[in-house]
Amino acid sequence: MNVKKINCVRATIPVAAAATRVQAPRMRLALHATAPDGASLHRCTACARMLPVTHFYASHTKYRLHRCKRCATRAQRAYMAARRTSPYFRMLCTLRRHAGRSEHARRFQEADVAAVVRAFHGRSALSDKPAKRLVLVRWRPSAPLHPGNAVPLTSREAAAHRAVRCVEDAYPAAAVARTDTRLRQTQTA
Repeated sequence: MNVKKINCVRATIPVAAAATRVQAPRMRLALHATAPDGASLHRCTACARMLPVTHFYASHTKYRLHRCKRCATRAQRAYMAARRTSPYFRMLCTLRRHAGRSEHARRFQEADVAAVVRAFHGRSALSDKPAKRLVLVRWRPSAPLHPGNAVPLTSREAAAHRAVRCVEDAYPAAAVARTDTRLRQTQTA
């Protein structure tokens, strides 16, 4: 077996030892090395494996290779799975789907959805009933979509609200005043 040695900051270790996950005490693994066949090896910071450069995503902004493709893909999948289960992410997707290709809808973020729902304490803006599946809709249809103009409603209320042109004519004055007060709290928070 041809074992080629690589230089590390503190010690010289064989490539075969660097390729395993076992690390000697008080020794740092090299960040990059050369394999016996001449291929350039780099260490993944997530799984600590020594891999060829082709196992890393290329980037023109990074000076160092961090995670291998496998670790990066796993991290991205875990992030998206956690996001998809978030009720705020689901509400944001529904809001963007109904708002169309509006620039205002694209600026609306998951944190904005969370702030609006918290301002209404997880309840519908009109019926003030707790609901498991709330939908965000534009409160005043003539105004642009922003956190101060979006309210959580139940799906039935949202379907009826999308046909409304003027909220003052469609709903009681007390409900409109209560909703406007909570929307002002959202804008100041």
